[in-house]
Amino acid sequence: MKKVFSIISIFLFFFLAVSIVVLSTTGYETNRFNNLIIKKISKKNNNVNLELEEIKFKIDIKDIGLFLETENPNLSYKNLKVPLEKIKVYMDFTSLIKSQFKINKISILSKQIEIDQLKKIMVKMKPSNITSIINNKISKGNLKTNIEFYFEENLKIKDFIAKGDVKNMTLNISKNLILKETSLNFFADKSDILIKNIESKMNGLQIENSD
Repeated sequence: MKKVFSIISIFLFFFLAVSIVVLSTTGYETNRFNNLIIKKISKKNNNVNLELEEIKFKIDIKDIGLFLETENPNLSYKNLKVPLEKIKVYMDFTSLIKSQFKINKISILSKQIEIDQLKKIMVKMKPSNITSIINNKISKGNLKTNIEFYFEENLKIKDFIAKGDVKNMTLNISKNLILKETSLNFFADKSDILIKNIESKMNGLQIENSD
């Protein structure tokens, strides 16, 4: 009896270990949640149109959480396509047990976005200091970013974290003050914006490793 119990225990342990490895790397392909995600996001903002194809169910070992991952999703905002590389949707595990579907966090990784393309997206959004700077002060460059949105009930945004890098940017601070070939890394949340590793050229002056 002990031998049988030992064999079953070893088998279960091996099965669990293999499952964790598979779910934390390649994942398990499923289309069960496609419509649920699309409906929840569209219900929250009807200006957003999202099309999902292949979705993988995965485990985040670091944060001990479950999430759905899809690559190259088709996302448009007010009929303007937003170039995305990957979307991760983190779920509440207990909500799945109760046959519900609650989203805790959404992580969005963009592709390289040209400034001209970003300006077209910003025109569709509400006016702000950031949109004003991008539309009026920046004439060249590209951006890649990863944004994480944290949600309360009914997809109400509780917090966000944005990080990424900007390359080959031209920033027109004033008529006689122009930063060229500018690159930088940034980190932002609801309270702070941190800009690091700034490199740029300005009227013969070289700027390096600035924060």
